[in-house]
Amino acid sequence: ANGFAQIDSIRNTRDAAHRPMAFATGPDGSLYISDSVVGKIWRVMYTGDKEAFGEADRARMQQEKETAPNIKRPHPVEDSLEDEAELGGETLYRTYCSACHASDGSGNPPRFPPLEETDWVTGNKQRLIGIVLQGLDGQITVRGESYNMPMPAHNFLDDEQISQILTYIRSNFGNDASEVTTEEIREVRERLER
Repeated sequence: ANGFAQIDSIRNTRDAAHRPMAFATGPDGSLYISDSVVGKIWRVMYTGDKEAFGEADRARMQQEKETAPNIKRPHPVEDSLEDEAELGGETLYRTYCSACHASDGSGNPPRFPPLEETDWVTGNKQRLIGIVLQGLDGQITVRGESYNMPMPAHNFLDDEQISQILTYIRSNFGNDASEVTTEEIREVRERLER
């Protein structure tokens, strides 16, 4: 079963029309697939003659699996997101932040706060750097709305990556704030590690 996304190519999983998340098998052999985007339950079942299903049918399925335009095999080097190469703020944001804060920075109320036009992003740089390095737990108010979902620490990112991400979000999504330098991140990281 494929084609759930209904678009090609997907830059962010939030862009998919459907996201299959959990699977269960019914007593009749049907496969049930839950969809986390619209809450749909898909039932997949074979309605043909099971006795006649053979090697040619399996070969056709394998061929479709290998050639369907929505199924991609990433190149181990060119498509690696763990490469030492400079990815750029937007790519890093889409990799590490957009699943919660959305590709356009609008967040996912009431779970995850927006990054657009908020003092949490454009205000105190040290506070923003600290949130990325240490994460955030507890209730906060962003643009008059209350949020209480924890944000995990992203201290596994190096100073240059964090600089690129924070500079990107401070200059996009309706924000117009100064860059965040690697030196500023290093200072906060060293202070937090003392």
